[in-house]
Amino acid sequence: MLIVHQPPPVWGLASAGPFCVKLQAWLRLAGIPYDVGAADPHKGPKGKVPWIEDGGVRLGDSELIIAHLAAKHRVDLDGWLDPRQQATARLVRRTLEEATYFSLVYSRWIEDENWTHYAPYFLGLFPPVVGSVVVPMIRRKVRAALHAQGTGRHARDDIHAMANADFDAVATILGDNVYLLGERPSSVDATVYAFTHSILAFPRETPISSHVRTHPALVAYVDRFHARYFPPTELAPR
Repeated sequence: MLIVHQPPPVWGLASAGPFCVKLQAWLRLAGIPYDVGAADPHKGPKGKVPWIEDGGVRLGDSELIIAHLAAKHRVDLDGWLDPRQQATARLVRRTLEEATYFSLVYSRWIEDENWTHYAPYFLGLFPPVVGSVVVPMIRRKVRAALHAQGTGRHARDDIHAMANADFDAVATILGDNVYLLGERPSSVDATVYAFTHSILAFPRETPISSHVRTHPALVAYVDRFHARYFPPTELAPR
């Protein structure tokens, strides 16, 4: 059995980590059964989550995991896309995963009013005494990493504006489609669903989530995808 190692579900999400949600979404689109294991990123090959155990294979990074599983199971969710659509899908995926993601991290970890909602979840992943020491240390490391990456050097309003512009672009591409690029799902839908739902599901309204809600078609897309692939009784394994 394929085992996906990730943090547990929260706020109606399959996991707190958007890349973990992305991987689960892709697996459900592909119809590949899996189970969920404990996160423990230190046991994974990249030191991050998600990571998988697939027989004797341990693999990290959602993109590499999906490529491995697609080849193994001969799954091609993108075979129906023309070259222009494939290019669009790649650019959307890279935008959300390599740019918008850091705005999400900033929102959860750095903004104090949001951290008060996120900290209890993260503290719950550790024994009480350990968590009270380790989690503040992790937060300091996240702050330093965001500064090194660049997002942490920007003003708060600029960070929000950058993320909002990314979601404006996604909403424009979506238009009135059922899925991002048409009437059928493709692999990019796993990313779009994961990152948009991760913003909308957070228990406190933020400037980014409020902006996403100005795009009713994008919100409906997330609700539709969630209802079909993540019914309430199936937020973990399948």
